[in-house]
Amino acid sequence: MKVLLLSRYGNLGASSRVRTYQYIPYLKEEGIDVTIAPLFNNDYIKSLYEKNAKKLNIVLYSYFKRLFDLTKIKNLICYG
Repeated sequence: MKVLLLSRYGNLGASSRVRTYQYIPYLKEEGIDVTIAPLFNNDYIKSLYEKNAKKLNIVLYSYFKRLFDLTKIKNLICYG
C-alpha cells in the first residue's frame, strides 16, 4: 500500500514529528510505502528562529509545492 503523508512541517517541526513522523518506521515494517510531503519544509522552521526576510517567499513556495504534491495522489492510488 502507498500513502502520501501531507504533514504541516518537515521533521524539524515538533508537532509533525510527534503526530506523524514517529510512526513511519512502523508503517514501513507493515509494508506501507510512505511518501512524505510537508507543507512547510525545514527552511521555514529555521526561518522562524531567525530574522529572515525570506519567510514570505518560503510560504508562497510551500503552497505551490503542496499543489504540485496533490497531483501525485493519482499516482499513489492502488486498485485491487
